[in-house]
Amino acid sequence: MSSKLSVVIVCHNSEDYILRNVNSIIDTAPEIVLIDDGSTDNTLFVLKNLADSYNHIRVLVNKYREGEAVSRNRAIISLNSEFIAIQRDCDTSRADRFQLQMEEMEKGFDLVGCHVVKTNPSGQTIGYVTYPPKEPQDLYACIVQNMTEPVLDQTILFNRQTVLKMGGFNSAYMLPTFDLVGRMLSKGIGVSNIQECLVSSMAKYMCKSELKDREENARIITAQFIRRNHQDPRLEASHFLQDCFTEYPYN
Repeated sequence: MSSKLSVVIVCHNSEDYILRNVNSIIDTAPEIVLIDDGSTDNTLFVLKNLADSYNHIRVLVNKYREGEAVSRNRAIISLNSEFIAIQRDCDTSRADRFQLQMEEMEKGFDLVGCHVVKTNPSGQTIGYVTYPPKEPQDLYACIVQNMTEPVLDQTILFNRQTVLKMGGFNSAYMLPTFDLVGRMLSKGIGVSNIQECLVSSMAKYMCKSELKDREENARIITAQFIRRNHQDPRLEASHFLQDCFTEYPYN
């Protein structure tokens, strides 16, 4: 395991589950960076206790709630690690997650994700997310055909310098990793998904307005991705992924 890896966890009102999260990676992450994102409960107190107990845990604090994208960008700028892994505050990782992802990175990729096990707040398994594909053509199809994330946000491990040069995460979107990966694929930067469930991800409730915003973000990101990758105005068969036109029979 590279000592140049930092695991970044953005925490907001996480006092009920952050200990379970950190305990899942305490022996496998060379450095853990906990960012308190304007919590209003006892989360910051818990994070400070963790930092006092372990030498490889750091705590950064946002005075106000800034969100995942801004918090991650601050970590990217302030850390010196070669690689950064993201973990949500309510999730846990399999013991071999970072080792397997680093091995995949060594094959020439700059960002690696994986599949996830979906759990309820009690930690019980309620399903699996196994769609994120591995091959580049399937990653493209995932965006263009389905408007879905080609890499799951809570599973990513990436080269810090590469993402820094890409401008980091766009805070204008509720789906910052979707946008980042789309920009990386457009530039031919290597992206991959390990076809195993290495992260246990707790399902979070979203209201109708949040779901609507996510769907709208997905449409915008997909449209931008298509524009970036189809600049040539000529019509070519390769632009059409299925036969969309049929002629209505008439006498």
